[in-house]
Amino acid sequence: MISGDKIKQRRKQMGLKRNALAALVGVSRNTIYNWESGGNQPDKEHQQLLTTALQCNISDISYGEGEPFPDAGQKGKEVSVTSAHPVTAKDAPLSSTVPA
Repeated sequence: MISGDKIKQRRKQMGLKRNALAALVGVSRNTIYNWESGGNQPDKEHQQLLTTALQCNISDISYGEGEPFPDAGQKGKEVSVTSAHPVTAKDAPLSSTVPA
């Protein structure tokens, strides 16, 4: 089971707003909020997209599993984030650099 608190912690650690993570995963900002607040759980496909966007393993965002995300040494590093969902011709390319 995915921990909404761990999703939120990792998103904030990476310097991402909910709308930025939503764009990377291919869902709405409200869906990210629902996952983070425990309102519902991402399905298997979205779990994989979340781990790609958050650059972590599934155990890192699951209840009772994984290690806490390290804070030391991460600030000031830049992380390149690209869209985890397929981009169609009508979509603008989604690529950005965010502080970790």
